[in-house]
Amino acid sequence: MNILNIICRLHVRHGVCRVQQKLSELQGKAVKDHFINEGIITEDRLSIVCYGETRPAEH
Repeated sequence: MNILNIICRLHVRHGVCRVQQKLSELQGKAVKDHFINEGIITEDRLSIVCYGETRPAEH
């Protein structure tokens, strides 16, 4: 049996640091909830990392 762990990294572009961090966290929660609720992956195998302005998207 193959075991897959997923790390979802969320970046934002530009904006007020606090706002972008919160947006990143909300997006991360939505992604995590979707994958878990759809039975795609179990919670213990999914990690969400939210960067906000600390590592903005490059494109």
